[in-house]
Amino acid sequence: MVDRDRYDVWISHGKKSAWDRACGEVERVMSSYTVEPLPDDSLKALMSIMKHDAQRMGIDLPPLD
Repeated sequence: MVDRDRYDVWISHGKKSAWDRACGEVERVMSSYTVEPLPDDSLKALMSIMKHDAQRMGIDLPPLD
């Protein structure tokens, strides 16, 4: 984070450190992010891989569908 404001402007904006400003930016981005659901064919392929690997390792998975 780079602050190019003058010192008096920085003071009037609450004297936030670069760390505080970066944390605020992370919060802003994360709160506005939405996850797109996987297409059905991709989801089915991933489920198949997980079931196969679980069986190979001797793990019984609960129903995932």
